[in-house]
Amino acid sequence: MPSDEQDNRERILAAARRHFNSPGYNSARVADIAKDAGVSRATVYNHFPDKDAILAALVDEYLAGYARIGEAMSATVDVGDTVFAILLRMVEDTLMWRVENADLRPAIDVARQVLPANLLEANRAADEVLRGHLADVYRRSTAHGIVRDDIDPEFAASALYSMIEAVLNATDVGSSVDEIKSAALQLALLQWYAVYTIVPEQSPRLDSI
Repeated sequence: MPSDEQDNRERILAAARRHFNSPGYNSARVADIAKDAGVSRATVYNHFPDKDAILAALVDEYLAGYARIGEAMSATVDVGDTVFAILLRMVEDTLMWRVENADLRPAIDVARQVLPANLLEANRAADEVLRGHLADVYRRSTAHGIVRDDIDPEFAASALYSMIEAVLNATDVGSSVDEIKSAALQLALLQWYAVYTIVPEQSPRLDSI
């Protein structure tokens, strides 16, 4: 896509994000989105066939952010972070992404009704990426002998992800960074002591296991 077309698309999505937040998806008009984005209505329709398609694109981008968090977990291995540090950062990043995108929540709630199939598919893809990276960390930890013998890595990864989802749903979008970090630490410690046989301070570097 040429750069000017990409710029137009990004401006349209940014404007739609504002309008879907207030006055809300049902009240937002394509004409108002186009005006806010500084483009014509024809330009909007060149990129998106209808308002639902704009909503789907916003939701896809939001959920893709969770997938990037999982990919970042792999990247941190190269800098020699410990297993606990990597798990803690993943939890922190996931909670922060939720808070930083609080303005999208009204649109996502609408998407659950308007685009159930689209949302389910995108949400499943994001879930699989994060759970996959978590399971990899647990498998490597198991092979290194620091995970309890009666713990299944795949189940542990799914359980932690479910715990993160529960905390996400209960997190106040007005929470401060310190509050988010505190919640992330509590969650990371909870899963650590349930899964591992060593204390976090003894956590090895992931690139060493």
